[in-house]
Amino acid sequence: MNSFDISQPAMDEISGDFLSHENVNALIMPLYSLDISEKQQHNLQNCAESLGRHIGRRLRLERGAGIGAPLGVVEIPSGEAQHMIYDLYESYYQGTYKTLSVLAALTDAFNQVFGNMPTRSMKKFLDSVQNEEESLIKACQLLEKARQYRTLLDHPAGTQAFNWITHNKYDGRGIVVLHYGMSSRTGNIPEGAVPVGLGNFPVQADWVFDPPYVLDVDRSILQLARWMADRLEASRDAV
Repeated sequence: MNSFDISQPAMDEISGDFLSHENVNALIMPLYSLDISEKQQHNLQNCAESLGRHIGRRLRLERGAGIGAPLGVVEIPSGEAQHMIYDLYESYYQGTYKTLSVLAALTDAFNQVFGNMPTRSMKKFLDSVQNEEESLIKACQLLEKARQYRTLLDHPAGTQAFNWITHNKYDGRGIVVLHYGMSSRTGNIPEGAVPVGLGNFPVQADWVFDPPYVLDVDRSILQLARWMADRLEASRDAV
């Protein structure tokens, strides 16, 4: 496992455009013309609304954390503003998990197209998708890291004590919330975290969790949604 280097944050690992209301409508609206039940229509509507709300979360986080701002413009804020940015990150990654759950539920509603994919565990769902569609392996791996980050945020009692700092590399990624902490008595660190190398982190820590780049998460969700929409379009006779 590679050690964390604060000078080299990961970004732009996924290519392509990201979620917008225009491309969400382009994906979902044609599917209403399928010969589907009222329940399946509700699932499509829920999917469109969930993707739309997630666009709002990203836009608020972009503005608050300065994602994509011109280099050198965004300064590290102090006090209350840092807590606001933390809350925006928390909302975004909690929303990412919920959006994945809604997409998983859509595969269950159209199980005659997708088969019996696992829907109760997002890890198993993402594993199932990448096993079925090779082109989505990278997107699913990135979404799995987003799931792990959400687990760290939502289940602090399930891991050793941790803290957080804000960091800005001035490379367009904006202000990032990094979680860090010490390893357990048995040397374990949280799932998805990486060890801290000597001398490359500003505080004492054994591990750090750098969340995946927000725009990469967005692109990955869109790739997954497009794959699902394409499967439904290609299976009109089966539906």
